[in-house]
Amino acid sequence: MKAGIQTLPGEMPQVAKKNPAINYATDMAKEKFDVFVPSGHTETRPFGLLVFISPSDECVVPAEWKAKLKARKLVWVAPQKVGNKQPTSRRAGLAIAAALKMADELKLDRKRLYISGFSGGARVACMTAFRHPEIFSGCISVCGAEFYAKVPKKDATRDDDYGSFVLPGEFPEADKHNLYFALITGKTDFRRGNMLDLYNGGFKKHAVKSKLIDVSGMGHQLCSARTFDDAIKFVDQKRPPKPLSAEIQVKRTWTDAKGNTLVARLTQLAGGMANFKLENGRTLKVAISDLSKEDQDFMNGTK
Repeated sequence: MKAGIQTLPGEMPQVAKKNPAINYATDMAKEKFDVFVPSGHTETRPFGLLVFISPSDECVVPAEWKAKLKARKLVWVAPQKVGNKQPTSRRAGLAIAAALKMADELKLDRKRLYISGFSGGARVACMTAFRHPEIFSGCISVCGAEFYAKVPKKDATRDDDYGSFVLPGEFPEADKHNLYFALITGKTDFRRGNMLDLYNGGFKKHAVKSKLIDVSGMGHQLCSARTFDDAIKFVDQKRPPKPLSAEIQVKRTWTDAKGNTLVARLTQLAGGMANFKLENGRTLKVAISDLSKEDQDFMNGTK
């Protein structure tokens, strides 16, 4: 795949678990994306992916970030015309489309699909990650953030209603185990107080895997390559296996998004993958995102 601004082939990818706040019906032939594929990527050595949402309608990969993307083996893609004046539903929908299309086209590592953004784009990135933890396993949020519940206002210096959105119910424990957030701000960032409140009263209080990176001398701006690399390192760390409750370890019939069935016992959830033990004693790994919505809800304890 060539680098630079381009269309992505094919139609909008199908998403099994849809959220009413997101537009999944975009005409892909009319949309443009900035793409950067570092050298060294092959189908046998798949890279991960970083989807970036900008506060402006035009966005290209920062030159100083390219070396870090290459070192961390991450492809970059940024949808265009997703600035702050665009509907949030469109911004989130194109980020999801970019992630799924790039993963298919380049055979990327689906356990390493991350979403990021700056300022207003960072807020949309957080919301999108929380709404689709079956797609994204990490979020790098620069000078902006959102949490799924109201947080106490302690450090914020403005009176505007900032930083919370509606996510029905508590965020599932299984998703908390896999979805990591790196929140980046700076000592002179005018949104620093909001970021501190969201981190302390939201992410940290609710035990969401997260790290606050508070940079001396940084204002409301894109972070340095070094800070960007620190954030990637945090979201990119290996997930430990999550202990499963007895309720979801029972033998049952599992169904994938295409309708194929499998009788097996779930033994482990880790890195976006589900490990099963078959009736004949063999083991099998399946991407959680490839399972039916009903099975994903069952894993999350909602069915």
